[in-house]
Amino acid sequence: MEILDWQEDFDGMRLNDGSQIEAFLCESDIVIYVGNRGVGKTHLMLYKALPNISNPSYRAIYFRRMIKDSQGAGGIADRSKDVFGQFGTYLESVQSQTWKFDSGARVVFGNYSAGEKEFAEAIQGKEFYDAIIDEVTQISEDRFNAIFSNLRNTTGAKTQMLGTCNADPDSWIVHLISWWIDPETGYHIPERRGKERYFYQWGNDITESHWGDTREEVYELSKSYIDAMWNDNMAAYGSKLDLIQSITVFEGDISENKHLMKSGGVKYYGKLLKGSNEMKGRYAKACWKKVEMGDSLISNEDMDRFFNNSEQRTGTKYASLDVAGSGANADKVVLWIWDGFHITGVYATKGLKPNELLDWTKRHLSQEGVKNENFIYDGVGVGWIFEGFFDKAVKFMSQSSPSEDSRVEFDRKKLNVYKNAKAEVIGKFLDRLKNNNGAGECGISIDSSVLNKVVFNKTIRQHLEEEKTIIRWREDREGIKQSLDKKEVERLLGHSGDFIMSLIYRFAVDRTFVKMDKKKAKKLANFLSF
Repeated sequence: MEILDWQEDFDGMRLNDGSQIEAFLCESDIVIYVGNRGVGKTHLMLYKALPNISNPSYRAIYFRRMIKDSQGAGGIADRSKDVFGQFGTYLESVQSQTWKFDSGARVVFGNYSAGEKEFAEAIQGKEFYDAIIDEVTQISEDRFNAIFSNLRNTTGAKTQMLGTCNADPDSWIVHLISWWIDPETGYHIPERRGKERYFYQWGNDITESHWGDTREEVYELSKSYIDAMWNDNMAAYGSKLDLIQSITVFEGDISENKHLMKSGGVKYYGKLLKGSNEMKGRYAKACWKKVEMGDSLISNEDMDRFFNNSEQRTGTKYASLDVAGSGANADKVVLWIWDGFHITGVYATKGLKPNELLDWTKRHLSQEGVKNENFIYDGVGVGWIFEGFFDKAVKFMSQSSPSEDSRVEFDRKKLNVYKNAKAEVIGKFLDRLKNNNGAGECGISIDSSVLNKVVFNKTIRQHLEEEKTIIRWREDREGIKQSLDKKEVERLLGHSGDFIMSLIYRFAVDRTFVKMDKKKAKKLANFLSF
C-alpha cells in the first residue's frame, strides 16, 4: 500500500521526525508514548493501523474512556477521516463507530466505561491485531490487562498495545514505566527514551514483576514462575522466552511538530503554561512526580509584620549572598546588607563572569563596611569561585548535614529534625520571623527605602511577596523537615527564589567555614583572570 508523502503545504499525511516516527516503527509488545499537548499523539495512533488496512483479516480497536470521547469535532473518530478516508467507509452511528476498509479490514472505536467485570466479559473472545488506548493513564490496570489478553490472531502477524498519554502521577502507568523516569525529578531520563525493556509479571500487578535488558535476563530472574506455567506441548511453537513481554517508552516534544511550530506553536505552548503547576506538569512538560507540598509557611500577615516592624539593629553589619553563574539564562545574584537583623540595603545583578562577580561583591562589601567574617554566601555550585578570596567568610553548604544543636534527643538517641543545613537555616529564619525568643514577635525588619527599591522591574516588596510561597516543607518526607528543591521551586514560580533564599542565608552565620589552602587559592585566581 502506498502512503502519500508530506508536502511543504501540509496535507496531514506524514508523521513528525523524531519520537513519532520512532514510536511508529517500534515493534515492542507494549509501546507507551508520552507527550505534552500538541506533539501529535492522535496522529500517531491513527497511523499505527494504516500500514495494515490492506490485510482483509486485520482488526484493530481504539479505546477512549467514554463513548462520547471519540465523537464530536476534533475527536479521534472525526480526525480518522483525514487518515482513513480514501481507503474505506466509516459507519458513524454510536452503535458502530467502525471503519470498513475496501480490503475487508476493520477498525473500531470503543470505550471502557463499563465496570471491570462487564468490560472483561464484553471483549472476551474478540481478536485484535492492535489495541490503541488514548489517555492510557485513565484506564485501570485490570482493564488494560483484559485488552492485552485479547491481542491475538491466527495469521502469525505481530500484535501490539499502544498507549498514549500526558503524564499523570496518580496513574498505575507510573509503575509500568518507572525505569524510564527519574525518581527524583519525575522527568523522563533522556538517554532511556526509546530503549526497549523486558518484563515478566509474576504477581498480581505490575509492581510484582521482574525486569531486564534481555528476555534471557528476565527468564533467569523469573525461572521458577515461568517454568511452573510452561506447557511442554507448546515447545514446538515457541519457547519460554515468548512468555516475557517487551515494552518501549517514548517521550514526544512539541518542538518536533514543525507544522504546529510554524503555525503559532510557541504561543500555543505558552497557553499550556497558563494554569496550575499540576497542569504544567501534565500538559506542558511531562512530569510523573507528584510532589506533596504543604502550604507556604509564610503568611501575608507574617510579611506585613516584617515590613512594618521596628528596626532590629544590633550595630554589627552582615551581608548574605546567593551566587549565580553567567550567561543569558543565569539566575539572579542578590546581596542583602544587614545591621543585626535589620535590612538596610540590597543589590542585584545577573550574568556576570566569575571575575566580574568577585569584583562586584568586593566593591559592595567594602562600600557597606561589612567584614569578611560577617559575609555569608551560598557555597554550592558557582559559589566555589569565592573560595580563598574572602578570608573567614561563611561558606554556606546547603546540602551539608544539619548542626548538632538542631537535633533532638529521644529515647537516648539524637534525631534529626531537618533533612540538611538548608532546611535548618529556613527553620531558624521562620522562628525569628514568627516567634522571636518565644514571644510571638517578629525579630527581623527592613528599611522602607529597600522595600520600595525597583530591581528587575519589580519592587523588593513584590519580589519577596511572590517568592514567599516557596518556603514550605515537603510532605513526602515523613518526620523530617525538607525544603523544596530547585526544580520544584521553578515549577511553582517559573524561576529560582533568588531574593528570598539569599535573605534567609543570613541565618547561616554561625555555620563552620573551611578555609582553602593558599596553593588552591592561587590556582583558582589564575583561572578567574580571564
